[in-house]
Amino acid sequence: MANGLLCQCAANDLLDSHVLGHDKLGVPAMERSTRSSLDAHSVEIGEITESPDTEYMSTSAILHYCKSKVFLLSSYAPQGMPSVKPKRLLRMLWFFIILSVIWMCISLCSVNLMMAKGTIIFKWMETSSTDVILGLKILLIICTLIHDMVQATVITSYCLQAQLLQAHLMFLKERLLNRTITPLNWMREIAEFRKLLKYLNDDLAPAVCLFTIVNISWAASGVMWLLNLDKVDTGTEPIVGISVLNQLLWISAVMVPFIQAARLSDECHRTQSVGHELCVRPFLHQDTSQEDISTVLAYSASLQLRAKLFYYPIAGRYICLVFTTTIILLFTLGMCHYLQ
Repeated sequence: MANGLLCQCAANDLLDSHVLGHDKLGVPAMERSTRSSLDAHSVEIGEITESPDTEYMSTSAILHYCKSKVFLLSSYAPQGMPSVKPKRLLRMLWFFIILSVIWMCISLCSVNLMMAKGTIIFKWMETSSTDVILGLKILLIICTLIHDMVQATVITSYCLQAQLLQAHLMFLKERLLNRTITPLNWMREIAEFRKLLKYLNDDLAPAVCLFTIVNISWAASGVMWLLNLDKVDTGTEPIVGISVLNQLLWISAVMVPFIQAARLSDECHRTQSVGHELCVRPFLHQDTSQEDISTVLAYSASLQLRAKLFYYPIAGRYICLVFTTTIILLFTLGMCHYLQ
């Protein structure tokens, strides 16, 4: 723990001296690195865009800023890199938007089919007139549609921003390794990335967590109802197709944010090793001073960047563990003749 505190203090000193300003400790060592150490196509992204103040920006404004920043980074990345494909990134963003629209349409269709083929009983309203029952059914459809629209919007915003932040880190890493950005400006960009990641974890993630709790509750109760484990509603025959479709909708709404958070966390973990990658490329960075390389190595190793849900860091291994446990549980229920 002492080593971790020393490393964090060193990183903070480096950030103060090299990132937050030049007036504190005089001219920083990184300023001695000349522009000749970069190639002719280098562009200082920090000089083009300003750091956002996430406390006074809306979700759509932050999403727009993040999108503009990522596409700007990708435009000035070295040519021929396999990861630099703005069109591919754009298709991925449209994929999440189209997927959310499809999810809402399928959810609306499942509700309408359930209204048409199933028996909807409003408790304490059994003796009401036909018009009242019809009005309640229409109100149920409208409320369900509004709920699904809000849920799809929140989850899609989270997934889009997680995808953009992942690309942001990837492009920054490639630019640093290919000498199209100075170590000083790379550290400035990482400091700016921290603000965007904090907004994702502190502002967007809680809403996603609320919908996750609701969807898991619906999915679990739906499975128990399909297995005839409901102690009250024992006479209603389930519509298997629609019930299974609802389960898939709820489970997908739970899984997608966790998968995106795990992918972002993995990219954050890879960023911690960027200093070591600089050290193993002596010919490419032979014009870079050893002090600059050591600074990047210490700063990147001290980074603690993770995507969080329920205020807990999400990693791919945790998702694999949950998936494996679910498969084992399904096999167990099947062998006990519950899934018949």
